[in-house]
Amino acid sequence: MTQQPPLEASALPPNHPAPHRWRDLLHVALLGVVLLAGALLRLAGSDWGEYQYLHPDERFLIWVGSDISPVQSVGEYFDTENSSLNPHNRGHGFYVYGTLPMFITRYVVEWVYGHSGFNEMTDVGRILSAVADLGTLMLVYLIAARLYNRRTALLATAFSAFAVLQIQQSHFFTMDTFINFFTLLAFYFAVQVAHPEEAGEMEQEPPESGRAGWRRVFGDPLLWLCVGFGIALGMAVASKLNAALMAAALPIALGLRLNRLHKADWEQHLLRVLVYLGLAAVLSVLVFRIAQPYAFSGPGFFGLMPNPKWVANIKELAAQGSGDVDMPPSLQWARRPITYAWTNMVQWGFGLPLGLLAWAGFLGALWRMLKGDWQRHLLLWSWTAFYFAWWARVF
Repeated sequence: MTQQPPLEASALPPNHPAPHRWRDLLHVALLGVVLLAGALLRLAGSDWGEYQYLHPDERFLIWVGSDISPVQSVGEYFDTENSSLNPHNRGHGFYVYGTLPMFITRYVVEWVYGHSGFNEMTDVGRILSAVADLGTLMLVYLIAARLYNRRTALLATAFSAFAVLQIQQSHFFTMDTFINFFTLLAFYFAVQVAHPEEAGEMEQEPPESGRAGWRRVFGDPLLWLCVGFGIALGMAVASKLNAALMAAALPIALGLRLNRLHKADWEQHLLRVLVYLGLAAVLSVLVFRIAQPYAFSGPGFFGLMPNPKWVANIKELAAQGSGDVDMPPSLQWARRPITYAWTNMVQWGFGLPLGLLAWAGFLGALWRMLKGDWQRHLLLWSWTAFYFAWWARVF
């Protein structure tokens, strides 16, 4: 038999795996470089300020974290009036931040040092803040890859890695990077709900009664995406209350998913979608109950009445945020035009090149939506527009 000569590279069939494998490896390597650069920018100089506590929010949170202490039982954890984790029981009568990042940091400090203190809370809190933002970079990649393609995702991750505001926030122990991570995690689940075809997911028939029907329910990817959304949303709200606005993303995502079906299929799957939406809502409240326990009166888990002290704190914060209270820290917002948020973000948060590029992308997505390609962009664009407009009008 005559031996066949080896194929030239140009003669390889289109589905030959070798070129794709090299492209995949190169892509993974570039993503690794971007994440490594992001990590270096966020972790370098984490001792900035040399324990002088120049950031007022960080100083307060470190103070609270140094005063609270781990509990010894689940019962004590939910005992609002007596828990050693409740800032109100440790001399801090005004606490409006989320407790989930605070609890995580305090327990890590206890695990690392065996005790707490200002320096210990600073060291651990800043590292965890940076780690949370690294998680945000990964979510930026996953969301962009799902909505667009891997090259766009890599570019978006690189832009986020070098964003000034994210790097700055990663150098302080505040709630900002934590809420960003959990909110974006919820949004990632919503994107997967809205765009199942990118992962080759097919809609299954509504579950039947009996054991086979339950197996089909628990094997339904949509169920677990809604579960993930509910858990992530609860954790985000337990980091900062304004994350509750992300709750609107899931019904929009489910509506986009239903819109891809024929009319008959839409009616067939409506009940399933509503049940999953309700389940996500219940889970988000349950997670918030666990992660922000002192928003409730207790003393046990089922003591679900709102905590009057916490409610009073939130009302006072709302008054401060409205400008109705003459409070010195609020004077910086006086006489600011409605364009201040945009100017501040573009000029300082991103820097002019990246800031203008980001808003050009925002306007470009709007143009594509007006041209008919609205389903792919709607969820991301509408969340950006709504959340930015809401913050821009707040005092």
